[in-house]
Amino acid sequence: MDKQQIIEFINEEVVVCLDTNVYLNIYEYNPHVSDAYVDMANEVLDYLVLPSTVEREFRKNHRTCKGRQSKKFSNIESKFGSSITSMSTKLVKQFEILNDFAFPNVDRLQSDVESKIEELTSIIEDYVTENHVVEEMTDRFTDDDRVESLVQELIKKNRILEPMKVEKIYEICEEGEKRYKDKVPPGYGDLKNKTGVRLYNDLIIWKEILEYCKMNKKNLIFVTDDVKPDWYHLSGECLGQFRHELVKEFNDKTGHLMIGMTSKSFFEAVSEKYGMKIPSIVESVLDFDIDNYIEYLLDDSLEDSIRESLSYSDEEFVNIDSLTNYGGSSFEYEDINEFEYKECIFEGCFDNNAIYTLRFAVKATISTREYWGRDDDTKETILSDKHFSDIEGEIYVELTRLVDTYLDSIIEDYDYDKFIIVRGDLSEIYNYYEDDLCVECGRSIGEVSHYSGGMVCTSCAVVDFDGDICPCCGRKVPFKYMAGNGFCITCSQENPNL
Repeated sequence: MDKQQIIEFINEEVVVCLDTNVYLNIYEYNPHVSDAYVDMANEVLDYLVLPSTVEREFRKNHRTCKGRQSKKFSNIESKFGSSITSMSTKLVKQFEILNDFAFPNVDRLQSDVESKIEELTSIIEDYVTENHVVEEMTDRFTDDDRVESLVQELIKKNRILEPMKVEKIYEICEEGEKRYKDKVPPGYGDLKNKTGVRLYNDLIIWKEILEYCKMNKKNLIFVTDDVKPDWYHLSGECLGQFRHELVKEFNDKTGHLMIGMTSKSFFEAVSEKYGMKIPSIVESVLDFDIDNYIEYLLDDSLEDSIRESLSYSDEEFVNIDSLTNYGGSSFEYEDINEFEYKECIFEGCFDNNAIYTLRFAVKATISTREYWGRDDDTKETILSDKHFSDIEGEIYVELTRLVDTYLDSIIEDYDYDKFIIVRGDLSEIYNYYEDDLCVECGRSIGEVSHYSGGMVCTSCAVVDFDGDICPCCGRKVPFKYMAGNGFCITCSQENPNL
């Protein structure tokens, strides 16, 4: 069955049963693939059912699989080291034999070989050091234990099948003894390595799901990575196909359809049906290291560069319908007051280019001027006085990073190729004219009267080097206009009792 047929088979009339080995094998993949497979399983969560025997087998074995995965990377150096030591020991014996038979230049040969062995050891050490991020990714995956969470979610959603009664299990075991003798699938492939009831677990799982589909009138997708003759045809014209006897038994007992496949085929179909990409190791490292990468760029010069780009973008990222008195004549950024990084999303790799989307919260002050015509004599454009607007909102920046396929290059190189502001939604929240600005700082709106005319903002309406506050009139007064009694000259003259 090809991928398109599998995709079409995933519908409201079907349930999906993942064998125990599928859940356990997710621990064995590289962490980026494991994450992707769990995401895909969650995407089809409402189709999944969990036989009680699968749940029991998972509980028994998942800690071992999880522990084995957590040690995979950390054991690389020691395993390679053991192999190199073993090889060195064998080579020493060979050199001794050559010396015993008086072969020429053995000392030089031995020195050259030992030098290469030291070089090989150094290569392994460098690999482990340069790719430490893979170990960190593995640790994160095993610490989170998303496979365990997936199983728990199935139980929470009541997708686990009712355990069979002991009497029923014994009946299946008796049936299994006869089936296995005649090599009727599934389960007889376990004859060499299992005993007792465990020998019949595959058959019990098969019976559980068969009974469920019969009772609920469902088609079945059965996914197992137990690629043995009791599940798959391993020879002949049907090589690689799910055992036809099982398909027929399911159809005869339930009156419905089924297909069987490996997890690779299943997840590839889910990936295509739901547009979910299985990332490469390069993409996974880029996504995992995203926080360190963006933090480095922002601390370096990226933020200043984006600010500058925004300041020259005119009204491109501003909702001009929100602006007061703007006719499209003159637009200018006066100041970008606040520029806060909010998040970054890794979009993926395309032709060796890693694409990131960064989101920033922005508060800025812009000025606009209306077109009043042209001077009759000079023909110069006449514009109105500046009208100011405080704007705020968000902008989105697409950042491109040229990446190498070598992990050490990715980890060590925190550069970027280019960026572009792709969209924004900045809107006016306040507007005012130049005469409304503080006469001292010229940046904020004036709210307190100044002795010389105009207004000062609340930040400047304090006692400082520019003057004092008259407690009588409340104005900001330059020191030269203070009367010396704590009041301004005008108030002192108008009120002799002060």
